[in-house]
Parts: sequence; structure tokens; C-alpha cells
Amino acid sequence: MRVPSTFGAVAAAAALVLACSPAPAASQANGNEAPLRVFFDCQGPSCDRQFYFTEIDWVTWVTQQEDADVHVIIASISNASGGREYDIRFIGQADLDGIEDALVFRSLGTDVEQERLDGITEVLEIGLARLAIFNGQQNVVEVQGVARQGVDPTERVVSEEEVEDPWNLWFFRLGGNVQLEGEDLQNSREVNGFFSADRVTPEWIFGFNFRFGSDYVRFERDDGTVFENTQNDYSTSLEIVKAIADHWSLGLTGSTGQQPRFNQDFRWEVFPGIEYSYFPYVEATRRALTAFYSIGPSFRDYEEETIYGETSETRLEHLLRFEFSQRQPWGNASVNLQGEQFLHDTDLYNVSLGGRIDVRLFRGLNMDVSGNYSFGDNQIFIAAGGQTDEEIFLRLQQRQTNEQYRIRVGFNFQFGSIFNNIVNNRFDGRTGFGGFGGFGR
Repeated sequence: MRVPSTFGAVAAAAALVLACSPAPAASQANGNEAPLRVFFDCQGPSCDRQFYFTEIDWVTWVTQQEDADVHVIIASISNASGGREYDIRFIGQADLDGIEDALVFRSLGTDVEQERLDGITEVLEIGLARLAIFNGQQNVVEVQGVARQGVDPTERVVSEEEVEDPWNLWFFRLGGNVQLEGEDLQNSREVNGFFSADRVTPEWIFGFNFRFGSDYVRFERDDGTVFENTQNDYSTSLEIVKAIADHWSLGLTGSTGQQPRFNQDFRWEVFPGIEYSYFPYVEATRRALTAFYSIGPSFRDYEEETIYGETSETRLEHLLRFEFSQRQPWGNASVNLQGEQFLHDTDLYNVSLGGRIDVRLFRGLNMDVSGNYSFGDNQIFIAAGGQTDEEIFLRLQQRQTNEQYRIRVGFNFQFGSIFNNIVNNRFDGRTGFGGFGGFGR
């Protein structure tokens, strides 16, 4: 059964303001009682185990799910402000079997990683403290949040109607990057830029995106001949979505662009669509099963004549997609099936199936399988002149194909101490924060 949270309103209010707290939660263990055993299950952004294990030292972090009193699952999804919403579930096991709790932490798009980690840590401590009380532990931990800064959380929690937002819920992003690489006989340059504007409410989604890219490559062969190539591409997209019921949405997407790799000097398309969600949309961080259909015209102006003898054309096409994803204590699963087809010639279609599953087979042994497979040919843009060796090897032009696949199977097995949650970050510079870096290792 699901035990209702008697302090859910307080916890939710705390979660709303935690993103503004610059300092990590302070905790202190009693030490005279057996600490809560916790198994941490997190994938995606801000899953820094070392940080949480260090900050929350009044519980025992175990390495096997079967040995835990509490199974913590963290899932997240992007929110309208460019931040993320973290759904944190606390599932009781052993003596706490049947007890569940859930809290939500929302980060801001302007938060740095340290602020996100601090906020998630405080929400974790709120949930774990509740489970510790259910486990018969008293005065085990004292969680200090924004109150220690002299801020009354109730003064910071306001309704949507009371918010005075000069931006009227619009959120903008602007950025770019430049990458240069070179050797004696070859060099390359890549320039990218983007701009986006989004407005998201419970009833509407408005989104606009612009992206520009320029890729240059030059290399000299052994015989002294030189190959040079520059590709410029851009794309714009517009999306409007309206919620029409708890499980239904209507939308319109449109885009324009230039894609030299796909032999398209200019392209535009407009696709009205409808989506049905079997589960309520609010459960998207934990489980989702959706069906989506769209149909509309697309225009292409080609750089070279295609294998069908066209230099430009307007065609009607439609798309049907099914997606399922779920996150449970036994693991994660996701699968998607999509079909695309041109209506002027129904033989021009493509069907793709992809998915991933991570399963705990038994104590210590996990298996993950991922892959995708597609068949059919709807590549009406293929140039009739073919591709040079350089264009093939550098993937400057798309080649015609009727079948693609990729499969990956992995296992991992661990054994040994279930209590060793000691963090020792000496020589941590070899990987850097979050395991990145390594200086070419």
C-alpha cells in the first residue's frame, strides 16, 4: 500500500525553495541506533553518488538492493524554465515493506550543478528522515534548509496567479561553439550556434528553435593532392501543443532548413498531430505509454537531381509512433516503434524499432540490452550522381540504405562488502568532477 504523507505539503513547499539554497544540508547522526540502510538508484543528470554519500552520512549506503531498508529511485525530466524536475521515490523494504513516499525537487535553468546537488540532497534527507522515523528511530537527524538563513519558506511559496513575471513565462536560450583541430596534413573547423524561445503552461506549449552549423575539412593525400569541403546548414522549427484532456493533446509542428548532407538546398514541412497518453502526463518521470500520429506536406529543393529524377518536389507524408518507458525497483525499460510513409507512393516507407532494458537478474548481477532496427526506403533525396570516396568516408553525403541495425548487450556483477560507503577522493583529478577529463587516457 501507499502510506499518505502527513507532511507532504510542508515537504513540497521546502522542495520548491531548495533550489535557492546555496549551502548543503547539515545532518548529524545519533550514533546509538542502527542507521537506515539505503540503496541508491539514479541514472541521468545530477546522479553524483559520491556527493550524496558524503553529504548524507547518517545512513548506511549499501551496494545491493536486497540489503536495503529503503530503495531510493531518482528520475528526472526537463521543465519549462530550462531546469529539471526530479521525482524522488522512497520505497520501503524489509521491516518497512509496504511504505512508499515521493517528493519532487525542481531546479532552475540558471542553477549551477552545485546548487542542483545541494537541493536534491536536502530533499533526500527530508524523505529519508521520514523513513527513519517509521523505522523506529527518534532524533536521528536534524535537517537544516532555508530556515537557517533567516528565510520563512511560506513567504516564498506563491500561487501561479500571484507571480509577477515580466517575461510572461517565456524562456530564451542563446549559445554557440567553435572547434578547431589540425595536424600537418589535415585540419578541420566546426562552428555552431543556436537560439530558442519557449513558453510552457499546463495547457499550452509554444516553442521556437533556430540552429546554424558550418563544417570545414581539409586534408592532403600522400600524392600531394588536396581535398577541401565546406558544408553550411541551418534549421528552424516551430511547435504549438494544446492539452485537450487528461490523456489527449493536439499539436502543430513546422520546420525549414538547409541540409547539404541530405542533398537538400531548402526544405519546409508542416505537420498537424495528435497524441494519446495511456497514463496521465504527470506520471511521465516514472512511466509513459503514448501513441502519436501526424500528417502533412513537405517541400524539398535539391542541390542535385535525385535518383527519382526530381530537382524539387512537394509530398504528403504521415508518421505513427508508439513509445513506452517505465522505471521500477527491478530496473528500467523503454521501447519505441515508429513508421513513416509517403502517400504519393506507399512503397516509400520506413519502420524502426528501438529500445533498452536494464534488469537486475538476481543479487549482484545486472543485465542491460539496447538496440534499434529499421527497414524500408523513404530516402527520396538521394542524389543520382552518387558519392565520391571522400564523401563516403567523411559522411558528407547520405548513402542509400534499406536496412540498419545496432545491438548492445552488457552484464555487470559485483560482490563483496555491502556496507563500504566510504568516500576517498584522493587523486580525483585523474577523472575530474563527474568522471570527466582524463587528459587523453
